[in-house]
Amino acid sequence: MKFGSLSLSKCAFTFLLFGFCFSLGNAQGFGQWLSIGGEGKINKKVLFEAEQGFRFSDGFSITQSTYTDIGINYKFSKEFRMAANYRFTQRGGMFNVLHLDNRFSGEMRYKIKAGDLSIGSRLRYMTRYRDYNSSADGHIPQRYVRFKVDFDYDLPNGFSLTAGSEIFWQLTAYYGSGFNNFWLITGLNYDFSKTDKISVTFIRQSREFASDDVAFGNVISIGYVHNFDFSGAD
Repeated sequence: MKFGSLSLSKCAFTFLLFGFCFSLGNAQGFGQWLSIGGEGKINKKVLFEAEQGFRFSDGFSITQSTYTDIGINYKFSKEFRMAANYRFTQRGGMFNVLHLDNRFSGEMRYKIKAGDLSIGSRLRYMTRYRDYNSSADGHIPQRYVRFKVDFDYDLPNGFSLTAGSEIFWQLTAYYGSGFNNFWLITGLNYDFSKTDKISVTFIRQSREFASDDVAFGNVISIGYVHNFDFSGAD
C-alpha cells in the first residue's frame, strides 16, 4: 500500500521515529527543535530555501522561539556554493512574544564526496538585530561568525549518518564578545524519495557565557525538507 509516493513501511518507520524522538525529547534536560522546509530549484545555479522552525523545552510544553527563514543559494560548482539568508524570530513563541529578532547572514559552503563519504564545511557571517527601532538594545547589532565541519556517510535504503561540530565566535554584542558556543552534532537522515527527506539530530551544546538564546545542554532536532523544481527542466 502506498500514500502518494510513500510506501506503508516508510510511513510506519516515520511514525515510529517521531515517537522515539518525542519520548527521548521529553527526558530531563533536553530541548526539542522541530522544522519543516522546502528547497526550490530555480535553474541549474540558483536554489531558493525556506524553513519554519519551532524550539521547545520541558517536553514541548514551553515554546522558546519560532522562526521563519528564507534564502538564496548560488552554486558556483559541484563543490562550492554561497548563500544569503534572512531569519525573523519571535522569542517566547508566536502568542507570548518576549522580543523579536531580525537576522541577516551570508555564508560559503564547500563539500567533497569520495564514494559513500561526504565532507562538508560552512563559514557563516551573521548580524542580528533585537527589537529593531523599539528599544535601546535594538540599535546595537550582534555580529558573529560560525564555522561548521560535518561528515555524511551513505547507508543502504536511503539512510545516511551525520557527524560534525560547529564553533560560534561573537564579534560584537551589547552583552560582550568572544567565544560563544560549541556544538557536537550526530544524526540520522532518511530519504523517502528524490524529493523528501527527514533528519533526526542530537546536538550537545557547550556555551561559554549566556546570551539571548536559550541554551540547552542537549537538543533533539527533527527536520523535514521537500524539494521543488521550478526550473522547468525534465
